[in-house]
Amino acid sequence: MGIAAEFARFNAKLVNVQWAVSARTDAGVVISLWQHKLRNENGVWVYSDHLSRWKGAGSRLLGEHLHEALEHSLALRMVKAIAAEPDLVDRGEDASKSRKTFHAVMDRVGRVESFDDDVFELVFERVPSSAASVLR
Repeated sequence: MGIAAEFARFNAKLVNVQWAVSARTDAGVVISLWQHKLRNENGVWVYSDHLSRWKGAGSRLLGEHLHEALEHSLALRMVKAIAAEPDLVDRGEDASKSRKTFHAVMDRVGRVESFDDDVFELVFERVPSSAASVLR
Protein backbone atom coordinates (compact mmCIF):
# COMPACT_ATOMS: atom_id res chain seq x y z
CA MET A 1 0.00 0.00 0.00
CA GLY A 2 0.97 3.63 -0.24
CA ILE A 3 2.29 5.72 2.61
CA ALA A 4 -0.97 7.65 3.16
CA ALA A 5 -3.01 4.44 3.45
CA GLU A 6 -0.54 2.94 5.94
CA PHE A 7 -0.57 6.10 8.09
CA ALA A 8 -4.38 6.01 8.00
CA ARG A 9 -4.26 2.60 9.73
CA PHE A 10 -3.12 4.59 12.80
CA ASN A 11 -5.70 7.35 12.19
CA ALA A 12 -2.84 9.60 11.09
CA LYS A 13 -2.79 11.98 8.15
CA LEU A 14 0.40 13.32 6.59
CA VAL A 15 0.42 17.09 6.01
CA ASN A 16 1.95 16.42 2.58
CA VAL A 17 2.32 12.92 1.11
CA GLN A 18 5.17 14.13 -1.13
CA TRP A 19 7.59 14.93 1.70
CA ALA A 20 6.19 14.30 5.21
CA VAL A 21 7.43 11.18 7.03
CA SER A 22 5.72 11.73 10.38
CA ALA A 23 2.34 12.76 11.74
CA ARG A 24 0.85 13.60 15.13
CA THR A 25 -2.24 11.77 16.37
CA ASP A 26 -4.26 11.89 19.59
CA ALA A 27 -2.39 8.74 20.67
CA GLY A 28 1.14 9.90 19.83
CA VAL A 29 3.36 10.17 16.76
CA VAL A 30 3.45 7.96 13.65
CA ILE A 31 6.78 7.81 11.81
CA SER A 32 7.89 6.19 8.57
CA LEU A 33 11.26 4.49 9.11
CA TRP A 34 13.58 2.59 6.79
CA GLN A 35 13.36 -1.16 7.36
CA HIS A 36 17.04 -1.75 6.57
CA LYS A 37 18.08 0.58 9.42
CA LEU A 38 16.18 -1.40 12.08
CA ARG A 39 18.22 -3.59 14.45
CA ASN A 40 16.75 -6.43 16.48
CA GLU A 41 18.25 -6.47 19.97
CA ASN A 42 16.77 -9.39 21.92
CA GLY A 43 13.32 -8.89 20.40
CA VAL A 44 13.38 -5.10 20.75
CA TRP A 45 13.64 -3.13 17.51
CA VAL A 46 16.09 -0.22 17.63
CA TYR A 47 16.27 2.48 14.97
CA SER A 48 19.19 4.92 14.86
CA ASP A 49 19.66 7.71 12.36
CA HIS A 50 20.50 11.39 12.07
CA LEU A 51 18.33 14.14 10.64
CA SER A 52 21.26 15.78 8.85
CA ARG A 53 21.29 12.78 6.47
CA TRP A 54 17.68 13.50 5.44
CA LYS A 55 16.93 15.98 2.69
CA GLY A 56 13.81 18.10 2.38
CA ALA A 57 11.07 19.59 4.51
CA GLY A 58 10.19 16.22 6.06
CA SER A 59 13.29 16.29 8.26
CA ARG A 60 12.23 19.56 9.93
CA LEU A 61 8.77 18.20 10.71
CA LEU A 62 10.22 14.90 11.92
CA GLY A 63 12.54 16.84 14.25
CA GLU A 64 9.55 18.69 15.70
CA HIS A 65 7.69 15.43 16.21
CA LEU A 66 10.71 13.75 17.85
CA HIS A 67 11.09 16.70 20.26
CA GLU A 68 7.41 16.57 21.14
CA ALA A 69 7.45 12.79 21.65
CA LEU A 70 10.55 12.98 23.87
CA GLU A 71 9.32 15.95 25.91
CA HIS A 72 5.83 14.53 26.50
CA SER A 73 6.66 10.79 26.54
CA LEU A 74 4.39 10.17 23.54
CA ALA A 75 4.02 6.70 22.06
CA LEU A 76 5.51 6.12 18.62
CA ARG A 77 3.93 3.97 15.94
CA MET A 78 5.87 2.83 12.90
CA VAL A 79 5.23 2.61 9.19
CA LYS A 80 8.13 0.61 7.72
CA ALA A 81 9.49 1.96 4.46
CA ILE A 82 11.08 -0.81 2.41
CA ALA A 83 13.52 0.69 -0.09
CA ALA A 84 14.32 -1.00 -3.39
CA GLU A 85 17.72 0.78 -3.21
CA PRO A 86 18.81 1.01 0.45
CA ASP A 87 22.30 2.21 -0.57
CA LEU A 88 20.75 5.30 -2.16
CA VAL A 89 19.00 6.05 1.14
CA ASP A 90 22.19 5.55 3.15
CA ARG A 91 24.11 7.94 0.89
CA GLY A 92 21.52 10.63 1.70
CA GLU A 93 20.30 10.89 -1.88
CA ASP A 94 16.72 11.80 -2.76
CA ALA A 95 14.78 8.68 -1.79
CA SER A 96 11.64 9.97 -3.50
CA LYS A 97 13.25 8.89 -6.77
CA SER A 98 13.57 5.28 -5.60
CA ARG A 99 10.84 2.64 -5.56
CA LYS A 100 9.59 1.71 -2.09
CA THR A 101 6.73 0.04 -0.30
CA PHE A 102 5.17 0.82 3.08
CA HIS A 103 3.79 -1.37 5.84
CA ALA A 104 2.14 -0.28 9.11
CA VAL A 105 3.63 -2.20 12.03
CA MET A 106 0.62 -2.86 14.23
CA ASP A 107 2.27 -4.99 16.94
CA ARG A 108 5.03 -2.58 18.07
CA VAL A 109 4.93 0.59 20.13
CA GLY A 110 7.98 2.77 20.53
CA ARG A 111 9.53 5.67 22.35
CA VAL A 112 12.27 8.20 21.70
CA GLU A 113 15.28 6.87 23.58
CA SER A 114 17.48 9.85 22.70
CA PHE A 115 17.53 12.88 20.40
CA ASP A 116 20.13 15.68 20.27
CA ASP A 117 18.59 17.72 17.42
CA ASP A 118 20.40 15.50 14.90
CA VAL A 119 21.14 11.96 16.07
CA PHE A 120 18.16 10.01 17.35
CA GLU A 121 17.48 6.52 18.64
CA LEU A 122 14.01 5.00 18.79
CA VAL A 123 13.05 1.77 20.56
CA PHE A 124 10.03 -0.37 19.61
CA GLU A 125 8.71 -3.21 21.74
CA ARG A 126 6.11 -5.83 20.87
CA VAL A 127 2.69 -5.34 22.41
CA PRO A 128 -0.24 -7.75 22.57
CA SER A 129 -2.65 -7.29 19.66
CA SER A 130 -5.45 -6.18 22.02
CA ALA A 131 -3.29 -3.37 23.42
CA ALA A 132 -2.06 -2.36 19.96
CA SER A 133 -5.61 -1.71 18.75
CA VAL A 134 -6.25 0.64 21.68
CA LEU A 135 -3.18 2.71 20.77
CA ARG A 136 -4.38 3.62 17.28
